Amino acid sequence: MAPTPCAAPEGLRRLSPALRRRARRRRRSLTRERGDAHGRAGNGAQLAVAPFELAPPGIPLLRGLRWGGEPGILLLHAPGGDLDDWRDLPSSLARRTVHGAVALDLPGHGLSDGSAADADRLVALIRAVTGAPPMSRVRAVVAAGESALALLRVVAERPLAGIACLSPTAPESDAAPLPRSPRVPKLLLARSGDGDDLPRSRRLATASGGWTIVTGLAGPGSGTALLDGPAGSQARDEIVCFLRDCLLRP
Repeated sequence: MAPTPCAAPEGLRRLSPALRRRARRRRRSLTRERGDAHGRAGNGAQLAVAPFELAPPGIPLLRGLRWGGEPGILLLHAPGGDLDDWRDLPSSLARRTVHGAVALDLPGHGLSDGSAADADRLVALIRAVTGAPPMSRVRAVVAAGESALALLRVVAERPLAGIACLSPTAPESDAAPLPRSPRVPKLLLARSGDGDDLPRSRRLATASGGWTIVTGLAGPGSGTALLDGPAGSQARDEIVCFLRDCLLRP
């Protein structure tokens, strides 16, 4: 039985047809720009950048972009954004890990169908996406915000070579304890300074167990905004190097 669609949270609305057309034009332009500016693989060959669609069972049609060949790395933005939040991270991952990278728009975001998902539906979404060919062969996932917390819940049952979480965030309605996943290496990036971003990431790292690195980064924002802040280069390098090392493990 297909899951009952949930209403979009306040402030998150489906794109109007006009806005979706503008998003498609922007995405096509970004595809061309990324293919030119970030289009060289580690061996000097051209890195392919192409539209990507996925229809997991019980999930609306998801749209995104693929960098490189066979998908080995998945990127999931936080609710309220779209795949463009990742800037040039997908191309850097594809070039420097020699694994194809796929960034998807969440349901009801960007160019994907459906309506925005709550915390429970995000967990179900990640389960469905990582279980649907060709994404069932994905070995590493990068996620931000509430998507990152949902990923931390899923890896307890879906072992991966490694994951990277940017400012994992729990909505107020989500008080469930975090299951332990000691066999999955994890990198947690969070904003340092005032606020609960970094302390929360440390608590989640302790709760999940296993080999976990927590890094605090300077900047005014959290989540994918860390990629744009003064420590943006450090954030990208840490994610790429961490996942490259994880993917080299047998």
